[in-house]
Amino acid sequence: AYIITLSLEILLENQALVVYCANLNKFVGIGLMIYLFAFLLDKNMIKPNKFISSSCFFLYAYHMIPLTLLKKVFVILIPTLSNLMLVSIYLICPLLIISIGILLYYCLNKFVPTITSVLTGTR
Repeated sequence: AYIITLSLEILLENQALVVYCANLNKFVGIGLMIYLFAFLLDKNMIKPNKFISSSCFFLYAYHMIPLTLLKKVFVILIPTLSNLMLVSIYLICPLLIISIGILLYYCLNKFVPTITSVLTGTR
């Protein structure tokens, strides 16, 4: 379902319906991820990681502005965008931003843990 909504979003790129497809895509993607991780945790196929779970709020609060900027930079730097390139950008950018966010959280937590705990609400 996620691939279908992603494909619809790309196909309807310059039309009015793209907003609805984008929102549906996010909704389906979030539902898919929740289901997938609930299933994997229930079957004991994965174990919760304390560091990753403690960085969740930081990643949530941090990700939107850098992700938007990174997508725009990729679109500007790559002049001719095929549908495959758009999907690649759509998938690679979040991975880069999450990786940078986890590294940033690790550094903040290591060097200024008091500020990190205030920023994330753990006090």
